[in-house]
Amino acid sequence: MVKKEVRVVSAKISALGLGLAGGILVGACIFLITLCGILFNWFSIPLNTMIGSYGFLGRLGYDVSLFGLLLGTIYGFIEGFVFFLVLGSLYNRLR
Repeated sequence: MVKKEVRVVSAKISALGLGLAGGILVGACIFLITLCGILFNWFSIPLNTMIGSYGFLGRLGYDVSLFGLLLGTIYGFIEGFVFFLVLGSLYNRLR
């Protein structure tokens, strides 16, 4: 009987690609939640949480408005990009 050696190969993740996908996802979620808050007055608890998190800049901070919609989307993209970039890099190091 011949024994064959089995090697398990794990693929690397593109950390940059994962960061971009995560940034787009988080930015789109914040965009949609803020838009629903403006149009329909929905999601008051998540919106208050985001105001507490992103509203730290005072006059230039996040709020439920059209300017806040744009600013929150940008903040969400940056936060999602950094988080998922670090996650992908950490995965590649630990695999």
